[in-house]
Amino acid sequence: MADKKMSPEEEIAALKAELAGKNAILENAAQNNGRVSLPVAGHYNAKWKDDATGKNVQQKIAFKDGVTKVRIADGRIVASEAILKIANGEAASPAHVLAYPALRDCNQANAQALLLNLAKMGASFLK
Repeated sequence: MADKKMSPEEEIAALKAELAGKNAILENAAQNNGRVSLPVAGHYNAKWKDDATGKNVQQKIAFKDGVTKVRIADGRIVASEAILKIANGEAASPAHVLAYPALRDCNQANAQALLLNLAKMGASFLK
């Protein structure tokens, strides 16, 4: 949603538009053998020094469509979108925190370290 205050009617209209977009994705997937790959919003720009070459590396880290959950270091599962938000210094949505209590223990440094580690490993579920 936008940063400015919205009236309840405007907020309802924005939510209906968002829902219509998600419904279109689901309808398209239903026509394509029932496969549903919801997009994961957001990305994180990571920078590190490659140990092997000594070069500075910069990579835009984003999850592939359909990768809505990721396992964190202690083995618990959290929402991919929430990890991206936390890594960028934003707060996870209340709905994500309610659904994934492990997010209460996750801070920006932990989220950035997780994403950086996944990128260095070349995880197949990253874009």
